[in-house]
Amino acid sequence: MLDYFADRYYNRCMLAIIFSPVYLAGCFIIFRDILHWLRACTKIAEHKVFRACFIIMGVLISGTPFFGAFWRHCTLQRNVQIFSDFWLGVLLYFFMALFTLIVVRFIMEKTRTLHIDTKNNRKHILIVGSLIIAAVITVCLYGFLHSKDTITTTYSADVDKSCGSVKTMKIVEIADLHLGYDAGEKEMQKVVKLVNAQHPDLICVAGDIFNNNYSAIKEPNKVAETLAGMKSKYGTYACWGNHDVAEPIMFGFTFSSKKDPAGHTKEMYSFLKKADINILEDETTLVDGKFYIAGRLDAHKPGKGITARKTVKQLLGGADKSKPVILLDHEPKDLQAAADAGADLDLSGHTHDGQFFPLNLTQGMMWENPCGVLRKGSMTSVVTSGTGVFGPSIRVGTNSEIVSLKVTFK
Repeated sequence: MLDYFADRYYNRCMLAIIFSPVYLAGCFIIFRDILHWLRACTKIAEHKVFRACFIIMGVLISGTPFFGAFWRHCTLQRNVQIFSDFWLGVLLYFFMALFTLIVVRFIMEKTRTLHIDTKNNRKHILIVGSLIIAAVITVCLYGFLHSKDTITTTYSADVDKSCGSVKTMKIVEIADLHLGYDAGEKEMQKVVKLVNAQHPDLICVAGDIFNNNYSAIKEPNKVAETLAGMKSKYGTYACWGNHDVAEPIMFGFTFSSKKDPAGHTKEMYSFLKKADINILEDETTLVDGKFYIAGRLDAHKPGKGITARKTVKQLLGGADKSKPVILLDHEPKDLQAAADAGADLDLSGHTHDGQFFPLNLTQGMMWENPCGVLRKGSMTSVVTSGTGVFGPSIRVGTNSEIVSLKVTFK
């Protein structure tokens, strides 16, 4: 969700600078309350040495987003960045728990079911603090484990056009791999196994293959070789996403501007070639003389030197609309325009379906189709929640998935 709002501005650096004091103030509140709870647990927490050590630990943990973003890439930086991403998720759930506590206490005080002396009682602090910490740890651990549990979601779509001798087609859609700190060879082996288990005719990758920092991928050649193991009749096609460009990230904000946009790197192109993935950059290609696949550049990160991507009408202008047209567009935007331009399938990702509660409840306010299948005239929009995660390796209320789409032609 942070990334969604950040993309509405050109100078993300300013957003990160503005957000930094808010983040640090939040860390201060959390660690202050934890220390308050520790003092209720044990008298050791009253000692100056203990408090000094606790403060140092709090400063180091709070500083991990800054260290991870600006340190030179090395093993220590990698571990700090992984911890930092997870810490942001923990911080979010701590704030949710504290906000809930404040609301409950307010109601209880107004209804006179909680006395002020009880609220400040040591036993009360011990019990309430323990419940909050236990709840946050449980939710975050569940979210971490659940984020690694990739499922296969099955949909179907009808296309009122002939595809030659092909009556049905199995398309597997994947998106938002976010290769880097949290996704590498092990995770891609699982994805490839799930993809191949569907025996697809066509594989489509709807953007965000990378996570901005190519050097964050551990042993990229092995990861590319693993992805090359995806098998299908017509091959694998992909479009770029907003994170398939090289730029620093902090708090989910990326640092580039309209005057100096980020671009796709040579390493990214080389990786995709080794992975046997055909990247489409505002291009349309006819596959086996039967159907078209078109890949759009990203709406907000089209690449260095590109001021704007083609409209859907321009992109599909040269296609024979009597044949099926599959459109790959990372963000589920311009759905009506895509339908009007003659697309039959619009395959997207980007939303992560909100990734974790409560952000998953807000996606319907941002996107016409936040996740799943939506019919727009004769076109079917399919949005996947993605196989990977952005930021915290946490999924609560959403699933990491690949999509298996059975398409029936006229």
